[in-house]
Amino acid sequence: MTTPFAKDQAAGLRRMLGHAAARRVLVIGAQEQVDDFVDNLRIALAAMGRDAAVVSAQTMLAVTGMLEQYDETADVTLVAAHFGTRALATVAEACDDVLLTFADGPEGLKSAYTLLKKTAVLQGTNRQGRGIRTVVCGAHSVDSAVRVFGNLANTVGQYLNTRIDFAGYLPEDRHTELALSLGKPVASAFPASPSAVAFRQLAEEMLSWASSVGAQAQAGDGGTPSRVVMSARAPAQPADGSAQAAPALTPRATARAAELVY
Repeated sequence: MTTPFAKDQAAGLRRMLGHAAARRVLVIGAQEQVDDFVDNLRIALAAMGRDAAVVSAQTMLAVTGMLEQYDETADVTLVAAHFGTRALATVAEACDDVLLTFADGPEGLKSAYTLLKKTAVLQGTNRQGRGIRTVVCGAHSVDSAVRVFGNLANTVGQYLNTRIDFAGYLPEDRHTELALSLGKPVASAFPASPSAVAFRQLAEEMLSWASSVGAQAQAGDGGTPSRVVMSARAPAQPADGSAQAAPALTPRATARAAELVY
C-alpha cells in the first residue's frame, strides 16, 4: 500500500526534477489487445524514468477519486478501455488525451469508425482544439500506416466532422505474438524488437503532447505549431455548393510519419 508520506515524496521529487503535472491518457482499443497495449506503454515509460499507472475504465468509473489517487504518484495514468466500454464519454472527460488504437485492416477501420460515430465527446470539440490521436497497429510499413490513417481521417472528416491526429503506428512483428504466447509484453520479452522500439517512441511522443498543445495555442491562427501533426477534419463546402474533394494528407504530414520510423 502506498502511504501518504510516499505520495508526498513522489510529488516533491517530480517538482524537483521539473516534471510536468500528472497526465491522464485514455487508451481505447480492441478488447483482446488494449490491456497488452497499455502494459507495453507502461514499460516503455518506465524505461524513460517515468512512473506510469494503469487502470481500467470500469474501475475508474466504480471507484470515486481513483484518478486523483494516481495523480499523486504517477507521471502518466493510462486508462484502458475497449470499444464496447459503457460511459466512455464520462471517462474521456476525465482524461487529458484520447489515444485510439485500431488494427490495420477492414475490421479495425470499422471498429474505429463505429466508436467515433457513437461517442460524440471523443470528437475533439471539447479538447482545446485537439483531435483524437490514433495509432495503427500491425501495419506492414509506414506507407501502409499513412494510407490506413488517411482512409479513416477522410471518412470521419467528411461524415462526422471529426478531427483525428496521427500518433504513429506499430509494425507487423512476429515478436508480438511470440511474447503473447509467453504471457509477457513484447517490450519486456523482446526489448530490441521492432514493436518494443515502436512503443518506446510512442511513449516519447506522449510526453511531448502537453507542451505541443501549449505551443500550438500560443502560435494562434497565424502561427506555425512547433510540431507537425497529421490530422484531417471535414472540408468546408464551397459557396456555390459544388462538391469538394475529401482532405488529403500533405507531403509535410507524410514526411512527419516517415520521421517517426516506427
